[in-house]
Amino acid sequence: MTWFDIRHKNGVALANIFGEIGVGQTAEEFIDGLQDAQKVELRIDCPGGDSNCGIKLHDALLKRNTSATITGRCGSSGLIAIMGAKNIACISTARILVHQPVNFVLGNASQLRFNADRLDGICTRFEQIISSRTKQPLGRVREWVGAETCFSAAEALAVGLVDEIITEPVMPPAVIAASDDTRPDADTENELLFTAWLSAFGKLQVRNRDKFTRNLADWVNQNVAEHE
Repeated sequence: MTWFDIRHKNGVALANIFGEIGVGQTAEEFIDGLQDAQKVELRIDCPGGDSNCGIKLHDALLKRNTSATITGRCGSSGLIAIMGAKNIACISTARILVHQPVNFVLGNASQLRFNADRLDGICTRFEQIISSRTKQPLGRVREWVGAETCFSAAEALAVGLVDEIITEPVMPPAVIAASDDTRPDADTENELLFTAWLSAFGKLQVRNRDKFTRNLADWVNQNVAEHE
């Protein structure tokens, strides 16, 4: 499972978060992928993920000149991660979710109490991060978190969760990095977008590989025309 990809261009890390944070890849792998880039351009369309992972990303992005753009949804730990950006933009149809961290625990009473205390600590850190970034009172942020609050783009702008709303389509960093290529044989924008879309799937598991390959070949024959 993959939830991010990172490319580099002219000293800038072009990052794309497109899945559940922390599932399959670690926060450390994401941070290592930034290498020594001091400028990060991040695109995110993410339902959430591991709370600790989101906090680690926040802390890493906060140390760099980071700009973030929400290209779809941004929930839970995904929102915490981008709170480390100096500027946050979102598309007009974006949806942003704030809620308490959760955990699934099987154990005795002592283990349950330990994990409950741990969750309280993570929740407090969530609230502090959001309050610091938005300049909203901690009590108000605590109400958002406790109520599991969903914000539209306009609502997020009004309370400081984002800094601007953009209306034009936003290509993922993988497309942006390659779209400056002006060679005659360079990939078209459709190819770049399709490749970026495929990369989000990672490895596919199918029941019959030969049948799947035949179906894919049929689709290519019917739907792909050579660019003139």
